[in-house]
Amino acid sequence: MASNDKNLSLDDVWAKVLVGIERIYQFQQMSPTEYMVLYSHVYNFCTNTNAQGSASRTVSKSTGKPGSNNRVNVNEGANIVGGALYEELKKHLKVYLEKICGKGLDLQGESVLRFYTANWEQYRFSSKVTNGFCHYLNRHWVRREYDSGRKDIYEIFTMAMEIWQLVFFDPLNRQVTLACLQLIKAERQNEVINTRLISGVIQSYVELGFAENSSLQSSNQQITSPTLKIYKDFFEAPFLQDTEQFYRLEAASFLVHNSVTEYLKKVAQRLDEEVHRVQSYLHPSTLAALIKKVEEVLIRDQLEVIYTEAKALLHNEKHSDLALLYKLVSRVPNATLELKKIVEDHIRQMGIDAIERASVSALNDPKLYVETILDIHTKFFKLVQEAFSSEQGFTAALDKACGKFINNNAVTTAAGNTTKSPELLARYCDALLRKGSKAVEETDLEEKFNQIMVVFNYVEDKDVFQKFYAKLLAKRLVGQLSASDDYEESMITKLKQACGFEYTSKLQRMFQDIGV
Repeated sequence: MASNDKNLSLDDVWAKVLVGIERIYQFQQMSPTEYMVLYSHVYNFCTNTNAQGSASRTVSKSTGKPGSNNRVNVNEGANIVGGALYEELKKHLKVYLEKICGKGLDLQGESVLRFYTANWEQYRFSSKVTNGFCHYLNRHWVRREYDSGRKDIYEIFTMAMEIWQLVFFDPLNRQVTLACLQLIKAERQNEVINTRLISGVIQSYVELGFAENSSLQSSNQQITSPTLKIYKDFFEAPFLQDTEQFYRLEAASFLVHNSVTEYLKKVAQRLDEEVHRVQSYLHPSTLAALIKKVEEVLIRDQLEVIYTEAKALLHNEKHSDLALLYKLVSRVPNATLELKKIVEDHIRQMGIDAIERASVSALNDPKLYVETILDIHTKFFKLVQEAFSSEQGFTAALDKACGKFINNNAVTTAAGNTTKSPELLARYCDALLRKGSKAVEETDLEEKFNQIMVVFNYVEDKDVFQKFYAKLLAKRLVGQLSASDDYEESMITKLKQACGFEYTSKLQRMFQDIGV
């Protein structure tokens, strides 16, 4: 019975505890009653005043303090008895692991992973069980030792992890990590692998990292807290290095044998795969560093090739491919700046080319001129929507490009001035607002007015537009040539919304004077 422990020595109690520990680490079934007997062994021995006195006297003799044999400090004795039990357990686990570890020193590949993970899972579980029946030792002796300044004393489970690190992890981690990296490489090459082997290793590396908990609030808190140092140093660092090497070689090879568009699809696929890899068997903290590494190798380092492809995709109007290209490039800091410049230059050139093709007629045909501009704007407004999700920077690129080709093109050059655009736009308005206009009969004038305002907003010399518009408005009003007073007022209102009351005050007065 466990109650007899009150009269047993350390050797006797340890012998009983050892039997239980060996059963636990050999994965032999144990009933709740047998488990509680182990707990009682530890509890009774740590609270055994006879054992405490004996242990206290032993230490007193070693200190050489006279008379100490007859004065027993019960608390001091409890410390000594707890320490002896702690050291016996520590020594046993060390010997136990050394015997097992020797069998795996020559293993490689999946063999060493199976060996490592199988022993880890069994050892970890057994250490959790042992930690449970040593609860009293953890809560009292370990806690007091820690509080007194001993930072080399841990709770039993953490102590077991420390021994694993020294005896099992240190000799095997290089070949274990290498085997994990080989499996990951095989998976990247479309081979089916046993990911449980890797996840078992990762769990081990993560749990082996622990540090002193410097913010203890109560006696129920652990004296150590987990860190990721082992995982980061012994797995993540070589994993990221391996990742960079793998994808650098793949990028070079893939681009030799495939188009850039296919390469971009491959990059998107690889990024998804790496996210899934982390979610499946790596630690979540690796995701950011891993994705950044893949982005650097597959996107950042290939930007010149990607920018060249962007020009071709713009020329061929491949909106969906451009959308993918943009999605990938936007992952790299500041990489979209050059892409925006490419888009701006392309739109500007397309606008210049379109107006040049129509320039002979457009010089004296306001409708052709304005509608040519609107066609370009509509086309590339759709591009910005579909390929670039109307992102502000690309919308700005569209605006800059339109401003440039509207104010400086073949028509303005032929006219010998930069005021031709506002003049033609004002004449286009006049054509729409006059009686008998085909536009009035065939289309919704309000929509036409909205389109006019799109072009108007890009016109640099708005004062020139106002002068021409006022002159043409006067002719319509005096000659009673306006198709509708409502349309006239609607157009003036839109100009006022764009430029303010002062800009349209003259137009408003003219319209009101005629009304009177």
